[in-house]
Amino acid sequence: MPATIEATEEESHLTRETLSTMSDRELNDSLSDITRKIRMFRKNGKDTKVFEVEYCYLEDESQRRATYGRNFVSRNLYKKRTR
Repeated sequence: MPATIEATEEESHLTRETLSTMSDRELNDSLSDITRKIRMFRKNGKDTKVFEVEYCYLEDESQRRATYGRNFVSRNLYKKRTR
């Protein structure tokens, strides 16, 4: 079941952990969904800031996967620094 993006006007709910557990299909579906919401809100003259923030998180994860591979985040970003 694909993850759905339910952005509120308060804040983004996406975390690095949530993004890293999404499948590529869920990520792409979420990007399409949030893009559609941005267009719809702009058309209706509503604020899109929350959706744009969500889009940035989703796009960043997409670019990370394209550049570094699917498991980059879980291998490198979550390691605790021991220095």
